[in-house]
Amino acid sequence: MNWRTLPRYEFDRTLDIVRAVREAVGEHVDILIEGHSRFSTAAAIEVATALAPVRPVWFEEPVPIRRFHPLWSSEAQPSPDRKRARTSTPSSSSPSY
Repeated sequence: MNWRTLPRYEFDRTLDIVRAVREAVGEHVDILIEGHSRFSTAAAIEVATALAPVRPVWFEEPVPIRRFHPLWSSEAQPSPDRKRARTSTPSSSSPSY
């Protein structure tokens, strides 16, 4: 198994924890998730899709910045009003904020 994927038990446990937080704080508190560049593109999309019912307002940097652009296809975006923390293009040498 690749370190950029989650074993099923960790995936399920992660979702359980975030659901518990949502239940504890209610719908009027924003939940922000930090990805720490931990996921492959496919794993990030799977995690984001699974987290969608919990309605986090932020899922920051789930993939390494060099893999960021595939996540912004129209199919991968859960909502047009979501913002990204930083972006980068292949031609830029540093991210913009």
